[in-house]
Amino acid sequence: MKKAIGLDFMKIANQANTDEVVEGYLEELKLLFAYHGRQYAVGEHHEHEDATKDSYANDTYINASLEKNGNYTISCEVVSVIPKETVKEVMGGLMGAFMEGLKGKKTEDGKDHDGDIKDLDDEFKKEIDKAVDQD
Repeated sequence: MKKAIGLDFMKIANQANTDEVVEGYLEELKLLFAYHGRQYAVGEHHEHEDATKDSYANDTYINASLEKNGNYTISCEVVSVIPKETVKEVMGGLMGAFMEGLKGKKTEDGKDHDGDIKDLDDEFKKEIDKAVDQD
């Protein structure tokens, strides 16, 4: 499936690690059932998990409330800390896939723009490095 701009989304999709994609969805399901049957005192709670070889460090913020109608509600937000190097790697790979799809293509007026693509790729990588390295 190619789009008019020359990107082959199937090629990009084939580069994805399906095990990691599935694991991402499973994490959401685990979170859904993680609090089933548990009780929290009304109020805000915080839980922290350190990074392991298989997961990023994360903080879970839980808000338990008792509504006026008697409903007990638990809402939670999980904030994962993704290392800068991982963000650079993923963004670089994504941009590389986009640029690869454009290589060898010509504009409507017949101009070859491979040099422009290289310049854009280099500039993108510089900007990603700059943005990610900010604290």
